[in-house]
Amino acid sequence: KITAELAKESIPVLAAKLNSSNAHVRASALRATAIRREKLLLPVLLDRLGPAQEPDPELRAIQVRVLAILGGKDQVKGVAGFLEDPDPECRTAALDVLAQYRDVAAFPFIVRALQDRDPRPQQKAAAALIKVGPVNILKICELMMQSDRPWSRDAAVFCLALTGIPDSARLLEESLKDPDEVVRKKARMGLEKLADKGVPAAKAALAKEGAAPRSATPELPPVVQLESGPAEDIASPEPVKRRAA
Repeated sequence: KITAELAKESIPVLAAKLNSSNAHVRASALRATAIRREKLLLPVLLDRLGPAQEPDPELRAIQVRVLAILGGKDQVKGVAGFLEDPDPECRTAALDVLAQYRDVAAFPFIVRALQDRDPRPQQKAAAALIKVGPVNILKICELMMQSDRPWSRDAAVFCLALTGIPDSARLLEESLKDPDEVVRKKARMGLEKLADKGVPAAKAALAKEGAAPRSATPELPPVVQLESGPAEDIASPEPVKRRAA
């Protein structure tokens, strides 16, 4: 009731409360802002993002949801910025919001989170991938692998190596020629996993490369079963900058 009443306050009052030194007041103001959905409060919220401006991790987890409410898909990168937060619950909240966008522009960040240092964001990212299904994962990873950003190619190859989608053999083989050595190693790791599953294309790719020391196969997060569940539709704007030919 208090939050609902606060949502009726003027924009200057809400803005002041978002900047209050009292964490309880800021929490109420964030919830009121979510109810109010007033985009004029977006600049105030943007100024408060990050541990330096908002020391309370619980409030940062609320911030990411309010940011999505006020900014919509224009704030995909802003939401993704929370994936650098030191608190795993904040990173998990950001992934939850990114998954709700159902937009290709959000998925490179979700794929990258499979390598998060904490299992909670890992599992949230994996759960989001389950929902879009293997076909969409291949499309997303293929776009990511065309990027000139090493992290994008690395994340995509790691995702394919983890999930072991049989049709990923071609993409993994192409990544054996990536300029980044780490990406090449992960691509070989993925091909070895597919070869162990009896995928002919993976065996052929490894045969072309010749004998080499076997890579260490990464452990799957427990929830990654991409063959399970119906795939959801996702919007498909161009999510990455392509490498020059």
